Amino acid sequence: MAELSIVEAINDAFHVELERDASVMVLGEDVGRAGGVFRATAGLRDKFGPDRCFDTPLAEAGILGSAVGLCMAGWKPVCEMQYDAFSYPCLDQLITHVGRYRWRTGGKMSFPLVVRMPYGGGVRAPELHDDSPETYYVHTPGVKVAIPSTPSDAKGLLAAAIRDPDPVVVLEPKLHYRTLKGEVPEGEHVVPLGKARLAREGDDVTLVAYGSMVPLCEQAADALEDVSVEVLDIRTLKPLDEDALLTSAAKTGRVVIVQEAPRVCGFAAELAAILAEKAILDLRGPVLRVTGYDVPYPYWQIEDAYMPSVERVTAAVGKLPARLGAGRCVCAGQAAEARPRTGQRARSERDRRVGRAQAAAGWVRAGRARGGARRRRLAGGVAAGVLRRAAAGGVAHSARAARRVDRSTARVIHELPHERRTLHGHFSRDLPAVATIDPGDSVAFSCPNAGWRVAADETFEPRDEQLDAGHALIGPIDVRGARAGKTLVVRIDEVRPGAFGETFAPNTRIEWAIDADAARATDDHGATVRLAPFLGVIGMPPDEDGVHSTGPPRRWGGNIDCKELVAGTTLYLPISVDGAHVSAGDGHAAQGDGELSGTAIECFVERAQLTFEISDLELRTPVARTADSWLAFGFDEDLDLAAEQAIGTMLDLMERELGVDRSYAIALGSVAVDLRVTQIVNGVKGVHAVLADDAIRMA
Repeated sequence: MAELSIVEAINDAFHVELERDASVMVLGEDVGRAGGVFRATAGLRDKFGPDRCFDTPLAEAGILGSAVGLCMAGWKPVCEMQYDAFSYPCLDQLITHVGRYRWRTGGKMSFPLVVRMPYGGGVRAPELHDDSPETYYVHTPGVKVAIPSTPSDAKGLLAAAIRDPDPVVVLEPKLHYRTLKGEVPEGEHVVPLGKARLAREGDDVTLVAYGSMVPLCEQAADALEDVSVEVLDIRTLKPLDEDALLTSAAKTGRVVIVQEAPRVCGFAAELAAILAEKAILDLRGPVLRVTGYDVPYPYWQIEDAYMPSVERVTAAVGKLPARLGAGRCVCAGQAAEARPRTGQRARSERDRRVGRAQAAAGWVRAGRARGGARRRRLAGGVAAGVLRRAAAGGVAHSARAARRVDRSTARVIHELPHERRTLHGHFSRDLPAVATIDPGDSVAFSCPNAGWRVAADETFEPRDEQLDAGHALIGPIDVRGARAGKTLVVRIDEVRPGAFGETFAPNTRIEWAIDADAARATDDHGATVRLAPFLGVIGMPPDEDGVHSTGPPRRWGGNIDCKELVAGTTLYLPISVDGAHVSAGDGHAAQGDGELSGTAIECFVERAQLTFEISDLELRTPVARTADSWLAFGFDEDLDLAAEQAIGTMLDLMERELGVDRSYAIALGSVAVDLRVTQIVNGVKGVHAVLADDAIRMA
């Protein structure tokens, strides 16, 4: 390794690549005898001769036009534009020829051409020497764009650009040409195009940048002493490493994008749009931008007011919704006291949640559109009814995605780690609440499995043999305004299983290796199943004194073991006691209806998140809303009675929301409602009455 500046690393890359490939040549203004205005090409003409490093007239369109012909003749030209804005006269060549030749020739002709230029301000230069024109090139089809921020990347990305079969524009941050030094590999060194670099790891917020803004973001991260900041260096704007962007956004939930270029239609806007389209459910606040202003780059006397600064970046971070601590909300400046988020959300799980959320959003919109109609499709009707009753009670509702991005309605998330104070193994109204939340707040937690195991070879301790005889549950959680007789609305936002699972059957115990990212589990015999993780227990205690088992499901929830309660679904529970006093746990990685052996894949819950609201909806038994149907539950030792409960609750919904009498509801139910036996263990029989969204359409 050698310690080089950025301009020295660029010069080193040229020497290596011209030595390696005799078809590589360099052309531009003053690149030969003078070695370039910044000396990036120093020594090339002397070593490789005037045919491979030569000076051109002051005519940028001619430089690039000549390079087009050289490409056709089999050369690999590297053009230097002395300054960023000097490249504008060659945009005609770039847009009409360079970016189109592979397409124009049906893929028969590659176009290994590089255009490199210093870019950006901060160097007290005159007009047309300080622009950030990257968006022009990113918007040109067929052209790749790379912007290094370190000496190592300056060498590696230039080498990758020279070796690439397609045209690449490389913009180099001249502000740091000689002010930033770092270790650079000797000899051949290639940084692949399309791969971002994690400049710094963090948990609370992601700063996304490229080029000269990366060191600035690292300085801002240092200034935010109490905030855990992740800095993502995009490096290649096209092709973009979307996976790195989405992964970091999912990890921290908060993103600030920093660019030097003007704000409108800048590359930061493209990154923000990608996050809005593909990471909306992972964001805990709006995507913010810190950019230059929509004016010509100013004269040097006031350029400091134009350039993004550490102060502007830290101020943007301060505007984001609060970082959340254990059981309470803290602001960004207090993040050091907060407990870090557990793990990182899998892309595959996020994609499944997005699909379910989109279906639910359509259902909500349909209900609102027909809010005054008596006869409406059941799905839209119940949604409208729940929202209408909640609004009458003063509870503000909004779509789940909107809560994630609208600062005015940003959701408070209470983090509850699994520890002695938050865990219990029974239901009782006398247990003290571990958190009291407002309607609309969320609770995120981790939890041992049903047998209190936190790892394949580790059981949570200490435990009370009598009080902790049941499932390991997190809670109780009180919800302000919850009253017996009302309904607790529980939205399941996330359920991520841990790495191990177990299934018990007579004389058999199976161990599972769980891959949450791949959404599958493999047992110790080699069998593989798909994951559909959910919480087996979500419920409240009876309004009675004493200690109650977590084993059987009850009217107010408990051990429901409903495999449909995956992320993106909603559970409606009759409230048994004031405050709700709700608890949850019993992670399942996968389960079939009936749970034949008595257990499914029981797993440690690495992270679950539930959002609680209150409704005036009156229910006999629990109800669930999935992406495409309504479920009504029935539980009893007698299968007939369990079926009667489920049918009765479903008929109540149909009467109320369709505006039909009981007889007609029964007739429609005979045609459209399915009954499923879903539980034969836990001391009871469980029955689901299922009404699919497309089963009934009312005139």
